[in-house]
Amino acid sequence: MTNLRPYEPGRDPLTGYVTRDGRKVRILATDMKKSNGTKIVGLVSCEQTEGIQSWHEDGSVIAGVKHDLDLMCAPELRTIWLNIYDLGAVYSYETKEKAHAGTRCGCIACIKVTFTEGEGL
Repeated sequence: MTNLRPYEPGRDPLTGYVTRDGRKVRILATDMKKSNGTKIVGLVSCEQTEGIQSWHEDGSVIAGVKHDLDLMCAPELRTIWLNIYDLGAVYSYETKEKAHAGTRCGCIACIKVTFTEGEGL
């Protein structure tokens, strides 16, 4: 998957993470005691099954090496509002209310757009 953000602690442990190659992850613990330095343990989806995986505190499988199983932040679903103007200008807003408040002369549409972060890039 492209445009994934590196691991950040504190997200929803059941839905907030994926592997670098896009597989869903369920975090089970972030304080595992293990001699090789991994602290995070979770389940990685693979077709109809799940496999157990551990990660270092920074989300890496192997310290200092990029790997397909590295822990990444799952892309988030976002909604924005676009004010579109007759000369082609487009301005985005976080809410419909802010879009309406920001309307200027020449606005021809206010459109709600929902997308997944990184979609289309």
